[in-house]
Amino acid sequence: MAGRKILLLLLLCAMDRVAVVVLAVAGQQGADPRALPAEWATAIKYKATMDVKTRQAFDGVVAAAPAEKRSEAVEAVLQQQLNMDVSLGKATASGDENNFVSVAGAYEKAADAVIAASPANKLGTMAFAFNGVVAPDPGRCTAAAAADKPFCETYAKTEKAFAGVIATGDSPRTRLGFTDVVLKQRLATDAAINKAYAEGDKDKIAKILAAYAQAADAVAAAAPPEKLRVMEQTFSAVAAAAHQPAAAAKA
Repeated sequence: MAGRKILLLLLLCAMDRVAVVVLAVAGQQGADPRALPAEWATAIKYKATMDVKTRQAFDGVVAAAPAEKRSEAVEAVLQQQLNMDVSLGKATASGDENNFVSVAGAYEKAADAVIAASPANKLGTMAFAFNGVVAPDPGRCTAAAAADKPFCETYAKTEKAFAGVIATGDSPRTRLGFTDVVLKQRLATDAAINKAYAEGDKDKIAKILAAYAQAADAVAAAAPPEKLRVMEQTFSAVAAAAHQPAAAAKA
């Protein structure tokens, strides 16, 4: 019981530090993410619902973590809270209520996914779902003027590579097996790219998009019998590098 009280105090102190950072960032952008215009009735309603669900989701992640990984879970929650508040601050600063409602609604859906996840999967689900809120939507890449051309170009290349791997199967059973492998790589690719966008580092985003584009090119250039092996090797290497701590990546 004493340990849980200490953890709670640490979490509350850390949340205070996050609030200071958020206010500093928001101050630079001219908006406090926690203060919406009084006339934004719809946005205020969405935010109230989002606040309840995200708090439930974050509390669930920490509660579900084993004792030896609880500090890691707390740190992950705080990072997602910071990312979320900064994103909401940008939406507020845009002056577009519909934009804010869209962002808040996306975070609510992300929270729903975490709440519905099993205890063992809550941390991973939080990372994937919340990071995905700020990542580009592949569905918009078909527009005449795509909002994020580098992302859309990389997305098109990776999808072509994945389809090429599946097509090399010489029977329905083989193609089904290849599809399972491709699905795992696609999920890992999405997670790594979403993580980069959530962190907001433009250089990191550019590097990971370029790395996945190169991996896709390697798969496209490989002979049919080699495509599966090349995909697993190149895409796995990019994903592993993307999840390395910054210090380790520079070493």
